[in-house]
Amino acid sequence: MSHYEERLERDLSQINQQLALLAGLVERALSNAVHALLSDDDPLAYATILADNRINAVSSELDRMRMAFIGVHLPTGTHLRRMGAVVHANVALERIGDYAVTICREAVRLARPEGAMAREIELMADESRQMLKQAVEAFLEGNAEKAKATMVIADQV
Repeated sequence: MSHYEERLERDLSQINQQLALLAGLVERALSNAVHALLSDDDPLAYATILADNRINAVSSELDRMRMAFIGVHLPTGTHLRRMGAVVHANVALERIGDYAVTICREAVRLARPEGAMAREIELMADESRQMLKQAVEAFLEGNAEKAKATMVIADQV
């Protein structure tokens, strides 16, 4: 493998690691937001709101890395499409993090849901987190079959 190919693969790997980090932070924020809502845990809600700053910083770094990759490697074909997909994944993950913040803001204002409502929220949250995890894994692995299976879960949710 040439020096250029090694650098290209290393840079792609770093972008994937950054995307995985972002996805992990977003998963945690979503989980904490739902837990704060269902358990009436205001301190957790506030901590999750503040943790959104880290999500935004990681998202910005991922965008910087993507732009540097394009500038250094001048990709075409597969690599350029991959960078386009990274843009979309980055935006979607950052948006999910913002939704977690919204859930937390509402959690501190609302009474704790109970009964059937709490069970439905918990079920939908669990399915959504599973879908998010599976979608990120499919993206990082380049696994189209896993991505299609995720779309089936999305229809159910």
